[in-house]
Amino acid sequence: GSITVGIGKFVAPGQVTALDNDASALEKTKTRIQTEDIQTISLSKSDLPAHPLPFASESFDAVWMHAVLYHLRDPAACLAEIYRVLKPNGFIAVRDSYYPGDILYPSLALIKRAFQLTKLLLESHGADPNFGPKHREILTNVGFKAITVSGSYEALSGAPTSLATYVKTHVEFLRQAEKRREILARRFATEEELQAIEAALLDWGHNPSGVFLRCR
Repeated sequence: GSITVGIGKFVAPGQVTALDNDASALEKTKTRIQTEDIQTISLSKSDLPAHPLPFASESFDAVWMHAVLYHLRDPAACLAEIYRVLKPNGFIAVRDSYYPGDILYPSLALIKRAFQLTKLLLESHGADPNFGPKHREILTNVGFKAITVSGSYEALSGAPTSLATYVKTHVEFLRQAEKRREILARRFATEEELQAIEAALLDWGHNPSGVFLRCR
């Protein structure tokens, strides 16, 4: 929701349409939009690439996709649909993860194990956590032109409490009943290992020297 609100403010009075396949995420975004009284943002539930976008061809000036493509089994199909709804000379901006580029400090074994577990779970559902460097290739294949590639780091430990906030979401992810069952069933880790990993993450989150920079 924060990215949607930021874009909405930046392009106002231009219109913004925010898409997500998660109704709860859309509800959180809706609450934030109402709180900030932004009138130029509309929300739409959409499941790409399973279903076509509910928009006419050549409808949009620009599309921004943050950490979306690497979660998809068929990112090319998704991008083909984006290409359809973009106006001639419209542009797309995409940003995805590249796990090998992440910076973790202190680089403790259990912390690295936590990220390995996340990577295994993503890959088991067809995601590609190392997708970032593939942007130029896949965009070219879909038909996009004049592609510029860059890299960046998202500082998830920038403010004093930022790392603790991130760690909380990571631990909650590993504690989700469905994720827990899958980890144990696929023997990605034992329950004892999971408990040790969670404890290490929580300690890391409160370490004043802790650093996490996510490569995008």
